[in-house]
Amino acid sequence: MTADALIGLLAEPVRLRVVAALVLGAAKNGDLLAATGLTTRDLTTALARLEAGGLVGVDGDGFRLNSELFTQVTQAAQVTQAARTARGRGEYWRIGGWVDVLSEPGLEPASEVVRERRLGAYAVVERGEEVLLTRLSRSIHRGRWTLPGGGVDFGERPVDAVVREAYEESGMHIRVTELLEVDSELTRFERDGQPVEWHPVRVLYRAEATGGALGVVEVGGSTDDARWWRRDELTEALVTPFAWRALCRPVR
Repeated sequence: MTADALIGLLAEPVRLRVVAALVLGAAKNGDLLAATGLTTRDLTTALARLEAGGLVGVDGDGFRLNSELFTQVTQAAQVTQAARTARGRGEYWRIGGWVDVLSEPGLEPASEVVRERRLGAYAVVERGEEVLLTRLSRSIHRGRWTLPGGGVDFGERPVDAVVREAYEESGMHIRVTELLEVDSELTRFERDGQPVEWHPVRVLYRAEATGGALGVVEVGGSTDDARWWRRDELTEALVTPFAWRALCRPVR
């Protein structure tokens, strides 16, 4: 396994929590469960993945961290300030390596870039073989369809935000049934001649419709249409990249 692949083992928060617990001295299942706060199922899955990567081994009735390999991984993951400066704008470090910002074609790097981060909450709302989507009236994806949802207001819980946003954008009342994942990306575009590096962080839920009348409620918002789509009608060009990733997730 390559160094990048080993570093990637620690990019998943659950596995990182298990490794941290092992570093702090937890070794047996009960100790690891108490130290990490994980379920037995999640702990077993994380340990199996770490063991397959060589970072964790079985030690009698417990587990031990491969200290030598762990040291190599942490050293490989270190990024010096000089390396950060050399990379410049448009690339960011995260565990596992450098990440390029997705850029609009022809957009040249600039010395002054506006960096913005936004927390949003969205839902996959299903009705049989259909899924509820809303059409964007603005943004770089104007005219494409996406999942109902939007920005989380200050002090608002994401689960409450997605219920509110779904109604404003589609007229449908929804009930959240499951937390699916937290999605993120880096995008670079130009707004009024100003380069913008956009970092949306999206909490993704599964939900069901409980009532309402289909139609956009919010006036002057970012949505101009809402409808139920059959999954076999959808193409990658029709929906936003985020919506496409969410809809292509394996069904558990």
